[in-house]
This record gives sequence, C-alpha cells and structure tokens, in this order.
Amino acid sequence: MAEMVIVIKLHGTKAALSRRRGFCLYLDDAQQYNKMITPYQQPQPERFAMAGKTRRAIYLGALFGFVACSTLSLGVPLFDLGTAGPTYWTVLETGDGTVQQTVNASNPQGAIYGNVGITLNGKLSDSGPTIHGDLYLGNNASAQFSGTYVNNRPVTGTIHLGTGATVSPNSYSYTKVSDNPQPLLTQARNDAIAGSAAAAALTPTSTLQSISLSHTTMTLGPGVYNLKNFLLDHATLTLSGSGYFVFNISNPNSVLTANGTFKLNSGKVLLAGGATADHVLFNYLGTKDVAFSGGTGGTVPGGPDESVLHGIILAMNAKVSLAPGLVVGEIISGKNISIVSGAIVEQPPPQVPDASSTLALGCIAIAALLAFRSLAPRSLVR
Repeated sequence: MAEMVIVIKLHGTKAALSRRRGFCLYLDDAQQYNKMITPYQQPQPERFAMAGKTRRAIYLGALFGFVACSTLSLGVPLFDLGTAGPTYWTVLETGDGTVQQTVNASNPQGAIYGNVGITLNGKLSDSGPTIHGDLYLGNNASAQFSGTYVNNRPVTGTIHLGTGATVSPNSYSYTKVSDNPQPLLTQARNDAIAGSAAAAALTPTSTLQSISLSHTTMTLGPGVYNLKNFLLDHATLTLSGSGYFVFNISNPNSVLTANGTFKLNSGKVLLAGGATADHVLFNYLGTKDVAFSGGTGGTVPGGPDESVLHGIILAMNAKVSLAPGLVVGEIISGKNISIVSGAIVEQPPPQVPDASSTLALGCIAIAALLAFRSLAPRSLVR
C-alpha cells in the first residue's frame, strides 16, 4: 500500500502524518520535507480540507469535555427558587399569615438579619426584635411594632409600601417609600410554588425514607432525599459536600411519605466539606407545624442546646415556629411564621468560589479559547 501523508500547519511547523508508519514527524523546514517525498505523495487540497475538519472535530470534542468537567466540578443545580431565594429574602411570607417576632423576660432578644417580605394581606407583629434589612409590605399588608429598639428604629433599612399597606405606630423612626413592591412579592410567591413542585418531582438518590435521630450523629452527602419524617432530638446531622441537598418531607402524593413531621428539639443541621446554606433545601410538603425548640437563643446563637439549621425552609402549607432556634438561610411559608423567645434568622454569608469552582471556570475559559481558534476566520486568530 502506498504511503499517504497529510501535512498540517501548526504555528509555522508542518507535521507529517504517516498512515502506514503510524507516527508523526515534525519538521521546522517544510522544504526539507518536500525533498523527502515524491510528487504523487504531495498533499492535495482536499486532504488539507479533511485535516481542517478533523482539527475542528478535535477542538469541539475538547470543548464538550471541558464543559462536562466544569459541570461536574460546579455541581448541577437541583433547585431554583428564583426571586423567592435567599439572595432576595431572609423571611418570606407568601400567604395571608402573620410573621411574629416577640421577646420575653426569660430569653435574650432575637432578630432577623436580612430582608423580610410580606405579601398581599399579610401581617408583621414585632414586640422588640430588630429587622436588620429592608421590609417589603405588599398591598393591604400591615406591620405593627412595640417594645424598645436601638435608635428607636424597628427596621434598620427601608420599608417598601404597596397600595393600602400600613406601618404603626408613628412614634418610631422609619424610612418609608411607596414603591409598589407587590409585583415582586407576587413573583416571589409564584417562584416559591414552582420551586417546591420542581423539587418534589426530583428522583431520589437515596433509599432513606425517614431521618429520626436521638442523641446521635449522622453525615450525608449531596443528593435528593424523599422522607416521611425529619426529626432531630439532641442530635446532629452534618451535610458534607459542595453539591446540592434536597429534602422532600411529608409529600402527600406518596403513601410512603404522607402525613410526616419536621421537628428539631435541640437538634442541629450543620455544614462541612464545602456545603453552603443556599444549596440546601428542606421542601416540607405537609401541613403540620415545623417546630424548633430547645436552648435559650438570642445573643449567643447556636448554643449547646439550641436547635440550629443551615439551609432553606420551604413550607408553603405549614406554620413555622422557632421557639427559639437559629436558621442560617431562609424561611418561606404561606402560613404563620413565629420567630420568638430569642430566635434568630440570618441570611447566609456570601460564598467565595472554592478550588473546584476555580478549576471549572478555568476549563470553560480554555474551552472557549479553543472553540474560538477552531471556528473563527484565520484573519482573527493570526
């Protein structure tokens, strides 16, 4: 068989590819190579075209490989709450329920650190804890304050008022603006409903059907967990890994998980190994109260006997009660939300990309460069 040789120009160097000999010979001087082969072996134009197509195929293969690499490194998002997520809110009331904050003599004062949203006809009742953020009151929503506040300001940020929204009494100092936040709150409610339904439809990655821990510990990795009950009694659950965690609890559409409960009594949900609160969703689909208890709460959050949860509580059809408790993430409910007895809810801290994320972004950049060099006109890459 006659030897077929293809010559490809790479950065001023010609590579002789020998089909019969199975090797690639690089020559800095193309003229020397031309002296080594007979005229009938000289590369033909269609062979150059074939080489170009092969090179493009290799580049596109590299592109898809790097994109796959980046997807695995960053983790595929398992849920998206859109405008209902923790970048917008710390506490979000999506129904006509009441967000209640109170203190009493036996417990230190709690607080909300982040924005609070109260949608159409909802209510806020606050007797002392400060809202360290903005307060959004939808149409006909109301906020009633009492007690003592630093600088006489119950809300450190701005109060955004919808049509017919009210704030009282006038003896406190407020920064108010009538800017119609109801469309944003309506969108947030719709996003919360859609996000809950999408999460509930995910295929479970674990055979666990219930988490009921007492005076013990457990560690779980990223994944989807469909559970009947989520109960922690003086127990600690550690979520470890940089991916997403979805806990679908008490799904009424499943005989295995219907009519379940979600309670923490001096229980803790902690993070490790790159896990972040905004990637953890507790999608409670039942109607029984979500209840936190134990400890004293207040100025020393996360004490030895206090219930602590890092993540997002999404309970569209159930009341949420922290009496006390610490939530680092977000609470979303269409029913009453009670943050009492020194309980604290705070927005998760901003996340700094870890090494795997940086690697993935580097992969994407390299893939984009390769694709550009492969597909762009020669005049742009010289």
